[in-house]
Amino acid sequence: MGIPNVAFSHMGINTFDADRMAAFYKRLLGMVETDRGKLGEDREIIFLSRAATDHHQVVMVSGRTAEETTVGQVSFRVESLDDLRAMKAAAEADEEAGPIRQVSHGNAWSIYFPDPEGNTVEIFTDSPYYVRQPAGNRIDLSQSDEELEGQIRSEFADDPTFRPVEEWRSDFATRLEANQA
Repeated sequence: MGIPNVAFSHMGINTFDADRMAAFYKRLLGMVETDRGKLGEDREIIFLSRAATDHHQVVMVSGRTAEETTVGQVSFRVESLDDLRAMKAAAEADEEAGPIRQVSHGNAWSIYFPDPEGNTVEIFTDSPYYVRQPAGNRIDLSQSDEELEGQIRSEFADDPTFRPVEEWRSDFATRLEANQA
């Protein structure tokens, strides 16, 4: 099959002051906050976007230490779960890619692995749902598409933010228009 087409999607930024950084990106670039929450016990994560089709284009993570790099992760989108499985197989076969984590965020299925210098690479495909972020549960990509989608429904259906992604995109497009007025 070869390597599926991958497209740059978003980046995560480790910050000393996530609120200040988010305010800067909102003010200067017109980005809108889509979600925010705790990441572990001592970090906060803020999701920003200026595109109604993308839940986030930039992610700010608080708690950066002097030893950490600014870029927390680089993320690429693939078209389908089959493409994600192919990328997982390619990463597993590459001797310089590190251990792979498989995660469902409710709104996407992802794999994460370090590159040769320890930078986190995420490859993901969108799910048909929106779920408030951050969210993440382990998955097994050897499951069928139907099983993976069923897992999202069973894990997130009780979440009051759970809904079809097209509804969320429509509402977010309205928020973006209001923000630009």
